[in-house]
Amino acid sequence: DTVEGTDRRLSLQFATLEELDHLGLSGLVVEAGVVTVRVYLSPGQAEGYSPDDPAHSAVRRVLFAHKPSEPPRLLVDEGDRVAIGDTVAVLETSALATARLDVEEAQADLAAAQAARPPASGDPVALRQRLAQAEARASRVVDRHAEGFEPLATVEAARSAAADLRSQLAQAEARAAEWHAQQAERAREAGAHLRRARLRLDRASRDAVVRSTGAGVVRRIERHDYGPDRTEVRIVLVAPRPPSTTSAASQTTQGRRP
Repeated sequence: DTVEGTDRRLSLQFATLEELDHLGLSGLVVEAGVVTVRVYLSPGQAEGYSPDDPAHSAVRRVLFAHKPSEPPRLLVDEGDRVAIGDTVAVLETSALATARLDVEEAQADLAAAQAARPPASGDPVALRQRLAQAEARASRVVDRHAEGFEPLATVEAARSAAADLRSQLAQAEARAAEWHAQQAERAREAGAHLRRARLRLDRASRDAVVRSTGAGVVRRIERHDYGPDRTEVRIVLVAPRPPSTTSAASQTTQGRRP
């Protein structure tokens, strides 16, 4: 907004020649109520104009662009006062929408991994209970065989059943350990995916925020279409023009005269 002495074109609405006299006109065009002037700004002078206070106002513009299919959410309106760094708009970009979906999917994956349960078939807990019952029965059969009430074949059958259950339990415990290891890895990967997705969302959210680079009152909000893929928004701010160094020095010198 500050230039080093050059010809500039300004578009000013509802201006009169008397109001523009202080700008040092080098060209003037009037079209449809809009005055376009060519002026020469001295070094360090800010580009600005206000019909209400033509000598002491400065114009600042906050510019940003978006796709026509992704309209931004404006947080300011005409007449609002804006400070440097204030959020004036939030862009609803495709990157932001994708990042949000990625976070939702990652959260669902992590929840599914944490809620998963081992298959009911071959459950080690049930097999341990059956093995305990089989070993107890085999012990009773051995005692009854010693007392002469059970034949040797019954003892061998009971012992064989218990041994078979021990083998099944060992296999089930191995499968359960493998399943838990796989689920732990799945949960770890899902958690890492969620952290990365949140980082992308944070980055996309920061990129979608438009902050004011100037301070002042919102004079108007302009929109200009540049083809099917780009719309530019200009938030025009008007603020008091700071006194120039030359004027301040002149006033100081005059104040010191006897």
